[in-house]
Amino acid sequence: MRTVGTQKKQYSKKTLIAFVLSFGLVFSQVFAISIFPKQTAIKVDAADYSGVSGGFTRSADGTVSASFQVTNNGLDMKGWLLCLFESKPSIDSSNKLTDSNDAHPYSYSACKHYFFASNTSQTGSITVSWSGTSGDQKDNWTSSTSTGASGKTLKDYINNGTNWHLIIGPRHYNTSWGDSGIGAGSNGYWENCDYYVGALNEVFPSEDKDMTVSVQSYNGAYTGANRSITVNVSQPSSGYTIKYRTASSGSYNLTTNPTYKDVGNYTVYFQVTASGYNAYSGSGTVKISKADPTYTAPTGKIGLKYTSENQNLIEAGSTNGGTLLYSLDGSSYSTTIPQKKLVGSYTVYYKIDGNNNYNGVSAKSLSVSIYPNDKTALEASISQANEYVSSISTSYPEIAYVFNTAIEVATEVYEDDNKTVSEIAEARSQLINSYDSAHAQIADLLIDKIGEVRYTDSCLEDIISAENAYQSLTDEQKALVENYSTLVAAEERLAELKENKAAADVVVNKINAIGEVTYPGSEAAIA
Repeated sequence: MRTVGTQKKQYSKKTLIAFVLSFGLVFSQVFAISIFPKQTAIKVDAADYSGVSGGFTRSADGTVSASFQVTNNGLDMKGWLLCLFESKPSIDSSNKLTDSNDAHPYSYSACKHYFFASNTSQTGSITVSWSGTSGDQKDNWTSSTSTGASGKTLKDYINNGTNWHLIIGPRHYNTSWGDSGIGAGSNGYWENCDYYVGALNEVFPSEDKDMTVSVQSYNGAYTGANRSITVNVSQPSSGYTIKYRTASSGSYNLTTNPTYKDVGNYTVYFQVTASGYNAYSGSGTVKISKADPTYTAPTGKIGLKYTSENQNLIEAGSTNGGTLLYSLDGSSYSTTIPQKKLVGSYTVYYKIDGNNNYNGVSAKSLSVSIYPNDKTALEASISQANEYVSSISTSYPEIAYVFNTAIEVATEVYEDDNKTVSEIAEARSQLINSYDSAHAQIADLLIDKIGEVRYTDSCLEDIISAENAYQSLTDEQKALVENYSTLVAAEERLAELKENKAAADVVVNKINAIGEVTYPGSEAAIA
């Protein structure tokens, strides 16, 4: 008994059909014929027919073609028999036929329809085909005189016969066999039709059309927008449904395209279905990389002046991604705006720390200065004060000493950059007050020098000197003169003495005019 082992597997409608027939242990050759895209081969092994290999294809009109290579001349291949059963033939655990007539399966009563084709070549390449029309079809036969019968076509069985099973076998040319089956006689016999293939719907998938589908993946930087794959269906142009899933296995349970916004690598699986078309399954990727942030750099503040308070050194920057950080030492960073109080030049460092969606930006720097307040007026006052103290140091050393102390205080303020506007103004005000006070003190000394007023030249000079000194003062300085009333009283007394002297001079003149006194003659002059 010749038996054949069969390996079969249930595939989807878009399974690649390729029969790989490997006969014998000496010769093994793979011959794969793809009927539809994305289909996987069904392998049929026949252990006892070395030297024969081949496979089937099926065209749209139902024609089934087979191409075989014969390397064992002793087999003398002449053709091929294809037999349809309504039920699965008896097989053992190894999928081998077990019927006692399995060497002649065409004699089975269960073989409802069979189709055969022949080729004139006895060896070498044999190509045969079974038409999809009824002309080459045979019903059950009982003798070698069986004739063709019309009825259902092979295509009908393939398209609708989900319960039909198929046995295939070669036609051997061997006149020594005494069987009186189909083809007995000069052309030999059909023999050893013992290759069980399986259900027709496993062997020949449906004729649903293939879809034309493409998928566009996304690969770009983060923008904050949702991203996904794009599934383009060009055939059919309408009437299709797309479903999605995010897991690598399982049902397509999403009716809308899943989207992703954050950085990462994502796979979207999809399936396209439409009536009359094979389902199309595929996947695309969404690759979102980190983006470079768009940012506005901080700027240094211009014209900062000392205020005795901490001041922001910069105008803050901004960024659309990541965190903008600042530092004064290039090491310790924070979001706090850098501040300083003292006059000086400072370097402010800034950088952007990246996050899950944005790259960082390396540290950069800028220079900012806090300037001393304007001391031009104070400088002029100190210069004027130094000239004045030099002019009085000899004549009025005590006043010069006190005034010089005030100059030193003002100079300390002038030489210290970290002084506020009010402190500078106060120092200048104090220096001016000391300057005014020195002038007033000198005026007071000159007034005190007058002493008792007499109508003498020296007294007159002292009064004139004091008066000139007072009149040279500013109004502020005059207000500081403490004994101005003494000067006024001295001037009044001097005027009085001058008036008295004038009267005395009249008397003296009259007396002097009497001359020598005679009598008579001097009475009128004396009167």
